[in-house]
Amino acid sequence: MALYSKPAKIKNAVLAMAFLLEADIMDQILSSLADAITTKTMGRLSNLVKKLSTMAEFLAANDAQRAESTLTLKLTSETLAGVSSLLDAMASKFTNPPQQPIAPPTWASIAKTSASPQPATVHSHQTLTPAYALSTDDKICIQQHVLHNACTVLIKFNPMDDSAPTDPSVTGTSKLQDALNKMLKTLNNKQTSLNQGKDREIKVTTLKTHAIGLKIINSSVYLTEFDTTDSADRFQHYATEYWEVINDIFSNSLDVIDKRFNLIVRFIPCEGPFDPDNFNNLHTIELKKSLPSMSITLALWLKNPDLRSPKQSVASLKITCNNPKTTNDIVHGQIFICS
Repeated sequence: MALYSKPAKIKNAVLAMAFLLEADIMDQILSSLADAITTKTMGRLSNLVKKLSTMAEFLAANDAQRAESTLTLKLTSETLAGVSSLLDAMASKFTNPPQQPIAPPTWASIAKTSASPQPATVHSHQTLTPAYALSTDDKICIQQHVLHNACTVLIKFNPMDDSAPTDPSVTGTSKLQDALNKMLKTLNNKQTSLNQGKDREIKVTTLKTHAIGLKIINSSVYLTEFDTTDSADRFQHYATEYWEVINDIFSNSLDVIDKRFNLIVRFIPCEGPFDPDNFNNLHTIELKKSLPSMSITLALWLKNPDLRSPKQSVASLKITCNNPKTTNDIVHGQIFICS
């Protein structure tokens, strides 16, 4: 009996030892698997966190870019609204009924009526088509050209001046435009005024003079384009009133060139006392036509007087004005120049 029980105990002991070893092995395997799974999961999560951080930075940059684009679109919309209002105001002028054109006199009619002076008919040198005969597209094209011309100012300076701009590149022109706008903003702030509204509230009025383009014509001439006609006119005022500030940007030899609006006047007596080189004669035309003083800047015979025929008594005259209103007043009216 004792011999039989001893192997049984040994067997039970071996089985117990086997179960313990199996449990220990399973614990080791499970622990290793848990560590491997944890390490793998943490690595994946770390990569995911990096990707999320990169995505957040991209979204933040995208939001900033969208905000900047929105501000740019808003400024563009305001500029287009101002342009549209100016075009509407100019278009309303074409709705007035056109005046009947005056037939130009002929050489025969002038010869027959030499006792009394005939009115000189004025024609623009650019086109002979009456305004009322233009199509809608032509009128819109003219309005755009007139509006663009009214928003530009031609600046000239001596290229030999040491203080003149020397960088004709796009970057140099952009820097020059930024400096000009910065200076204009300072001058605008000086012109800030306080006005009392209808509700007796004090309102602060700040002028806006802003250059939207600067183009090099040649080494000594810049064409500056402003956002509105008021800005262009105000810059010319600043160039006269605060010339020392403007000169700091361009040069000490800065000169704002007046615009030239030319027209041709036909059948002007060329043997009488009228002399286009005499300033008093031009000033007399301004007084008789109620034109602004100094608005007629130049008058020249269209043909060299030395090339006239011996019996020629009338000739064509080229008149240059410094603003479109004076030119239109002369075109719509009549000029009497007696011999």
